[in-house]
Amino acid sequence: MDTAALVEESFEHIKENKEIFITSFYSNLFDLAPEVKPLFSNVDKIKQGEKLYNSLLLLVENLKNPELLSDVLSSLGKDHISYGTQLQHYPVVGECLIQTFKSILKENWDIETETAWLETYNVVVNLMTTKN
Repeated sequence: MDTAALVEESFEHIKENKEIFITSFYSNLFDLAPEVKPLFSNVDKIKQGEKLYNSLLLLVENLKNPELLSDVLSSLGKDHISYGTQLQHYPVVGECLIQTFKSILKENWDIETETAWLETYNVVVNLMTTKN
């Protein structure tokens, strides 16, 4: 199965567990990188969780539309700079995403799916950081 298909298929299971995914992701993030917690101090946690989920949904739904993703992710990268995001935060976020996917997907998670998400996340980070 190709990368896009693995990412799309695995995200179907996340849709069924959206709230658990969001809660787990931020719990993992703040455990792994407590120094980022102040970046979220003035943020509505529910709205932020929705933004995260909707960004992932947009990504998954447009994996085969790189032009759209390039523009959206470049803009998102600029937004994150204004929020105080630094380059060293991206690997931690990637680790949290993988950890969260793995914990929710359980038997639906394997090395091929992990590799697909890691490849996808690396493309996302590249698009978010190279034009900014």
